[in-house]
Amino acid sequence: MRLDDLLFSLHGIGPRYALVQNATVHGRQLSYAMLDLPGTAYDIITDHDAPHVPGTFQQLADAAGALRVTLDAAFKADRQTGGFASKQQMALALIRAAADHVDHLDQLAVLRTVRCAKRYELRADWLARHRAAAFMAASIDWRALGLS
Repeated sequence: MRLDDLLFSLHGIGPRYALVQNATVHGRQLSYAMLDLPGTAYDIITDHDAPHVPGTFQQLADAAGALRVTLDAAFKADRQTGGFASKQQMALALIRAAADHVDHLDQLAVLRTVRCAKRYELRADWLARHRAAAFMAASIDWRALGLS
């Protein structure tokens, strides 16, 4: 799901993409957003977050066609990404590739998309874990944090 998030916009990441779960708490149905990473915080979703569902993973993969295969191969070949993509990283790459109109034959654009998805995931995880510090910071030095 894509969500508006002040911290993500403020620190140059763009919209927030998150896995969404539903739960019943004290008889009320709630939706909450999280990254699919161990220890990541959960945030309750409200109408102010302007939630938008870009599609299921399967819909994103089907729409990408040959690009899905090319992205998968690029994740496997790129040592910086750890050699394989999680479902979350692949979803981020598919969303980014569609937004940037990446051609599956453009190897440089595909590699850039793969690295961007991994970097987005790491930065989003940092913001989720350090929301108070991110609100206080005028800017975040991603390079100093090892997240450039």
